[in-house]
Amino acid sequence: KARDYLRKSIGIKPDVPQRYLQLANVELLANAGDRASASTAAIGVIREGLTAIPDKAKNFDLRWRLVDLLISRSPQDEAEVKEVQELQAEMKKGKPDSALVSYLEGRQLYKDEKWFEAQQVLETTRSGLSQRPDLRMRADAMLGRCHAQLGDNDLRLGAFRRVLDENQLDIGARRDYAEALKWYRLAAEQGNSFAQEK
Repeated sequence: KARDYLRKSIGIKPDVPQRYLQLANVELLANAGDRASASTAAIGVIREGLTAIPDKAKNFDLRWRLVDLLISRSPQDEAEVKEVQELQAEMKKGKPDSALVSYLEGRQLYKDEKWFEAQQVLETTRSGLSQRPDLRMRADAMLGRCHAQLGDNDLRLGAFRRVLDENQLDIGARRDYAEALKWYRLAAEQGNSFAQEK
């Protein structure tokens, strides 16, 4: 029914980006059991919106969401990687100081396992996401994993603590925070063992 109503509203006024974004979210929820199908359906809706609204000043949110969805695809094919790069460059040119665009850049670096580069971009970006706590939480979760890969457990613990401060029910952040605390316990035990040996 939600899909039908949104389709009708798009038919009445096809130049409203928010309606395509809402319909894309419906497709993600409707196909939640099959991530590949959900992603394909949502991307299809966003592309439809971009065709209906070619004005770059008006379709920024649609282009941003398309890049976000394409980065989420696993694995990304070569054409998708190229499209992501082109869209990011285009958005950065239009909004060079946008934290939203930088967030996508950090997310792609994270996905590519470029931990140090991703950490640098996400660290400078997170403060600009005050109006988007959902993205700031995702940035902190990625930062925590980057810090883990780079061996900085204090920063790792802090990043996951920030996620939990925003949402204590976040199961992934609770698991990651527990893993970081476990590392501290093991390090303390090893330190005590070393001291006793000396």
